Amino acid sequence: LSTVFRDDSSRRLETITVIAEALLRNRRVVDSHIHVTNRKAVVYQPALESFFASATANLTSSRPEKGVVEGEADGCDLTVEQLTASIEASGLGMNMDAVVYCEALPTDASCVDDAAFVLDLASSPRGALLGAMVVRAPISQGPDPTRTWMDKLVSRCGCNGVLPPAIRGVRDVLMLAPSDTLKSSHFRAALSLLGEYGLHFEFAIHAPMLADVIAVVSACPKTSFVLDHCGLNGSGREFEKWKEDLARLASYPNVVGCKLAALEEWDPVGGDPIPYLEHAIQTFGTERCMYGSNWFVSIALGRDYGHTAKCVAEALFRIGADEEAISNIFEKTARRIYGLSSS
Repeated sequence: LSTVFRDDSSRRLETITVIAEALLRNRRVVDSHIHVTNRKAVVYQPALESFFASATANLTSSRPEKGVVEGEADGCDLTVEQLTASIEASGLGMNMDAVVYCEALPTDASCVDDAAFVLDLASSPRGALLGAMVVRAPISQGPDPTRTWMDKLVSRCGCNGVLPPAIRGVRDVLMLAPSDTLKSSHFRAALSLLGEYGLHFEFAIHAPMLADVIAVVSACPKTSFVLDHCGLNGSGREFEKWKEDLARLASYPNVVGCKLAALEEWDPVGGDPIPYLEHAIQTFGTERCMYGSNWFVSIALGRDYGHTAKCVAEALFRIGADEEAISNIFEKTARRIYGLSSS
């Protein structure tokens, strides 16, 4: 296992699989980043249409002999049942304890519908795997729309004026927001509201946006933040600049987590995400890093469920991670950030 076959992709893949199976078989795992959908109850932004189509096609082509998985025909067209089947098909033998739902680009008008759909699903036997939620909020639009959204969410989904405990964070994909959003005082004012509700904010950004993210984090010390996908959505060619910015961001204690996820969306130098994963783990520490599959987007982009898990396992092996470090990244960090019990 000590040799990584960089000159032979087939042997390297075989070696990575052996490493991942050794680290992950029968291990309790929390997946910090998955998506499911319900197109009957929720209207999604056009940006996600191609992902819906590709994921559905890839899931169907991978198991044509099995027909429709239970749940596909009820409006949840990308479902927990399909997620479970993908986990099992990875062959890694993980003991998946819980997953964290992350919003899948509902429209402004459907943000509350999306939260209600996932809360209902989580309360049913079908959704037992759903442990926590990150929902979409119109943070980029400023404090007034954010407060209105919060009031609607509490009114529809809360109890006695309190949000359900399963809702732990919010996200507004900043790659799709106006380019000056991170510099906006209205955006920062909206972020400051989140602490009143015990919520953190998750950044979904391109790597060149990290410098502005650092300024936001510094200006909002009472708000907690999570960095999705190591800040590498659709970017990664400027490795040294990203390394420097990530180290600066990690120095802020209110950045409580960094997701090792969505590798299929990165554009790493040489096509190799492992040096990026190693740097993120060594910079944030294993107590702030957590594994995320980015299912179903990963499936839409042609990766099976096990791809990211295997890469994270390889990075951990290469840095000589001990049992505590492995457990942190694949389970404990997500449990702490998303308030999941270990029982």
